[in-house]
Amino acid sequence: NLRLLRFYFKDADWYKKPSSKLHLPQRGHEYLPNTVRLLHWDLYPSASLPMNFSLENLVHLKMHHSSLTQLWEGANVHLVNLKVCVTLGSPRS
Repeated sequence: NLRLLRFYFKDADWYKKPSSKLHLPQRGHEYLPNTVRLLHWDLYPSASLPMNFSLENLVHLKMHHSSLTQLWEGANVHLVNLKVCVTLGSPRS
């Protein structure tokens, strides 16, 4: 029943500091629960959202400084509840 998932970093240069890293399992970011309504993930590590993630419940999407190149794929994407969508490029580029 997870509805809010937020990985927020006040300092976007945190990845340069070896003592302050967020470690996820190698495949841990390939699944997001479909109940998520707010997704805010700074420095998201993948090029796209997981294929099995349903966007129907998503209301708020913020992906600052992420590696995203494509949010979703296909014509069967239902964004009926999406009110906010912010994606900004990576500070690494």
